[in-house]
Amino acid sequence: MNTQRISQHWIGIGDSRPQLVATFYRRLFERHPRFRPLFPESIDHQMEKMLETLALVAEHADTPGAVHPRLRRGGAAHDRYGLTDADFDDFIEVLVETLAEYNTRDWCDECEQAWREALRRVVLPSMHEGLH
Repeated sequence: MNTQRISQHWIGIGDSRPQLVATFYRRLFERHPRFRPLFPESIDHQMEKMLETLALVAEHADTPGAVHPRLRRGGAAHDRYGLTDADFDDFIEVLVETLAEYNTRDWCDECEQAWREALRRVVLPSMHEGLH
């Protein structure tokens, strides 16, 4: 996994990070409306948590132990929703698509692959551990 690509891309997004997260959730709810009822009407707090989690992954994808406890707690918080692997796949697809639209200067196939690997090899295993 090319963690340098992830970090470089994330740094390049800069002040647009909150907009990226807002775009992600808007798009997720439009494409997969089944997710909307899982969130409160105001998702400001959730957006902050997502922003913090993405920052942790971008900074520490090469040291999963640094993000594991937070992600495991996130998985535990989502346990009651009965999320499936398909739900996580949909989440990742929308997130990667949204990431690609921010800091297009640093986006490339290698960057996309790095983000996908980080989400599948770091985020999902920790979340799954919290789900059970």
